[in-house]
Amino acid sequence: MIAAAGPLSNFAIAVVFAVIFHVVAVLNLGAFGLALGQLIETIVVINVILAVFNLVPIPPLDGAKVAMAFMPDSWGSFKVFFRENNPYGWFILIAFIFFGFAIISPIIFGIANFLLGF
Repeated sequence: MIAAAGPLSNFAIAVVFAVIFHVVAVLNLGAFGLALGQLIETIVVINVILAVFNLVPIPPLDGAKVAMAFMPDSWGSFKVFFRENNPYGWFILIAFIFFGFAIISPIIFGIANFLLGF
């Protein structure tokens, strides 16, 4: 539950600021509203990026701990694989940042677009 707290708090912040974004859009504050809307939109997107990225099941990230919590006991060898490869997780994470971020970017921008109403 502790590992899920970080991504869940990022999602909560994104939802709160998405609501504020819609309120600002309804108020129609002119140029100030546009600038404020862009700032709020950036906050929403950054928090969604942090939440989704942190849920990737690579050992140094919280996603690995969350994935291990939901794995059945019959997957014991897979859990051992996660624990044994934890020291190499940083190398896997760096490779994922450079080569695998395109895998999660549709998820990130799909959630952000849903929250912002685009």
